Order: sequence, then C-alpha cells, then structure tokens
Amino acid sequence: MAEIPAKLRKQRRQLEIQVAHEPGVVREIGFQAPSNDPNGTKLDGLIILNREGSNKLIYLIRSLDSIPVYSGAPRGSTTVRAAKESLAG
Repeated sequence: MAEIPAKLRKQRRQLEIQVAHEPGVVREIGFQAPSNDPNGTKLDGLIILNREGSNKLIYLIRSLDSIPVYSGAPRGSTTVRAAKESLAG
C-alpha cells in the first residue's frame, strides 16, 4: 500500500473512468480532488488521461505481472529501458 503524506490523508480524492460503447475501450481516466472552494462542491482535475494515455496506463498495469524483477540490477538497466520502450510504443 502506498504511503500517503499526513497533510493529504483527510483530503477527498476521486477517480473517474469514462468507458466507450466498445468493450475494453476507455475514453478517459481522471484523478480529481476538491478545489479550494470553501463550499467544497467543485472538483479539480489533478491528472486527466485521454484515450491514448488511458490505454497506456491500463497496458502498464496489465504488464506489471510480466515485467521481470532482478535484484541488484543497476538503475537504468536494459530491463527498465525495455519496459519503458514497450510502453512508449
């Protein structure tokens, strides 16, 4: 589980996923948080991924199980570069 900084723990965050009519196609993924509005009724987009960005994120998550982990591999090794290149394409 990710460690959330203390000042952010009480803040509400929201994930919005817009799914297209076709199976497996995501139109947009958005991460949102309340704006500084005192009424707290408006959400600001923290990160908004379009169709291409959404598909890359989904591909990355699905690929995590097949990315090999080598202990002691130096940072920037060929394994990491290969993973970055496969996601960029």
